[in-house]
Amino acid sequence: MRYIFPVRERKIVSAAIAISEDRTKVLLTKRKMTQRHGGKWEFPGGKVESGESPQVGLARELREELACRSIVGRPFEVVHHSYPDFDVILIFFLVQLLDAPQCVEVAEAKWFTPGELTSADILEADLPLIRRISGEGVPSFV
Repeated sequence: MRYIFPVRERKIVSAAIAISEDRTKVLLTKRKMTQRHGGKWEFPGGKVESGESPQVGLARELREELACRSIVGRPFEVVHHSYPDFDVILIFFLVQLLDAPQCVEVAEAKWFTPGELTSADILEADLPLIRRISGEGVPSFV
């Protein structure tokens, strides 16, 4: 007897927990309505390309999406989430942005305090980290 299991695409994504200069807020970006899950808020970042480390991929994504140079710090959290047609592994890094974010490939970028996070329409995969930051506060970059 042979068993055939569906092969699901698995994406590895590096995401930034960008921390404001006063260390009281984190940055979320809103997806364009033309994108999958359009209108949802998420931590900035994106898919790690072949041959890239998650840190290099994250710095590249921040330049492409927000026209920002960045200092990618330590990993803070790893989250696995299953969507109906693919799985995603999110590696969240603490990040300092060296430039003010500009909306290049996102609909909007906004700094949120921990108390404001739960009122945003968040992408499902980011919810565990949103809950953690809402309860514990903004993590320290150092």
